[in-house]
Amino acid sequence: MNRVAAHARGLWFRVDPRQRQQFIIFPSSGVLFVRVPKAGSSSVQAWFSALGDTPDERYNEVVPRRLLRSMHVVSFVRNPYTRLASAWADRVRNRGLSLGGLGDGRPDFATFVGRVERADPRSVNPHVRAQSTLLKSVELDFLGRMETLDDDLGRLAVYLGVDPSTVAPRNVTGAGSSLVELYGDDLAARVRDLYRADFERFGYDPLVVPT
Repeated sequence: MNRVAAHARGLWFRVDPRQRQQFIIFPSSGVLFVRVPKAGSSSVQAWFSALGDTPDERYNEVVPRRLLRSMHVVSFVRNPYTRLASAWADRVRNRGLSLGGLGDGRPDFATFVGRVERADPRSVNPHVRAQSTLLKSVELDFLGRMETLDDDLGRLAVYLGVDPSTVAPRNVTGAGSSLVELYGDDLAARVRDLYRADFERFGYDPLVVPT
């Protein structure tokens, strides 16, 4: 991005500060899918593609109110412990991506968590931004969970009145060890505080780190 374009983009953000989303429109199904990174978005998109629905992807845009009123607004979330570990394993450890400085130098997981703690929660990279923040500006008609992806896609098929389609999960990234070992008691407590709103809003048990 050149300097003129970067300046124009920065000015646009100051003039129109409303929250921007990553969302995908599935026109044949009448669905506006709000993407939560590292929460099964690729698998959900593949599911719609298997139904023959061609996606219209939008990134970093304000969701038009007319679409929120006229379409089924759908999203999927994930246990905050698992989502954060997956973001680190996939984007930082495996790919060496920066994530806005969080992954510089391919830090270990504990160092990565410390960087997330010090970042601005409103503008930190979406892969680690709280799901409650990512979804705060939209009212959902359907919410699924990564942990029950197949069952929830079945429920979504019934909700939309379409034939269910089964797809293999996409972009599955193991953290390389048990999450309990990866976290430890102290780190788990810090992540519990960091994502307290997610645990409360989406019904995940903050005292249980998935195995």
